[in-house]
Amino acid sequence: MDDFIYIQAAMRFMGQKHYRTFRNWCKGTGLEIFKNIGSRRKYVIRSQFIHARFGELIQTLKNRHGENWLEVFKLHLDGNVSEIIRIEEEKKEKIEQISIANNTMQGHEMEYLSRLHEKIREL
Repeated sequence: MDDFIYIQAAMRFMGQKHYRTFRNWCKGTGLEIFKNIGSRRKYVIRSQFIHARFGELIQTLKNRHGENWLEVFKLHLDGNVSEIIRIEEEKKEKIEQISIANNTMQGHEMEYLSRLHEKIREL
């Protein structure tokens, strides 16, 4: 696998037709465009491009899935919808079980758990 992506391929991947639009997007995301010596072909570093392109999705997955975000991200890249749905359904079931357990607790226990959940989200 190459460590870089030529600009034309990156633009096709994003559905962009104009270099200026792609260049402005790169500037906005902090992605640097490189040029081969003695050539007019320009490229970006593959890992940086993927991070810039999927940055919002990655952050959402980190918030939603915690330590398992990378596994879910790989499923998104592979287009494995059935496995993503399975993981999401398991997560919903766990949340429902926690909420049922929370309904049987006293007020101070509920307050402690809500503060604990906030701290977990911050991590």
